[in-house]
Amino acid sequence: MEVTKEGRGIIMRVPVEGGGRLVVELNADEAQELLFDYITGHVPEAGKAPLGGSSVHVDRLFLERYLPKVNAYLHYRIVDVS
Repeated sequence: MEVTKEGRGIIMRVPVEGGGRLVVELNADEAQELLFDYITGHVPEAGKAPLGGSSVHVDRLFLERYLPKVNAYLHYRIVDVS
């Protein structure tokens, strides 16, 4: 899934079987709720899900600024695998 920010919304381009793409435009609040629901569906207890990946410090800054509800739900520790 490719996520890009344009203006005040977030556009997700999701590859679809057969070579096409599904394009969904969301505002930041809608995107935050979708991501929050996904995380809480897999990790139901706040403060237990770590943030992991490459360039994760920048990801944390993005979450703090644009998706604060998601950021507050995640564990304070991060796992940088770069």
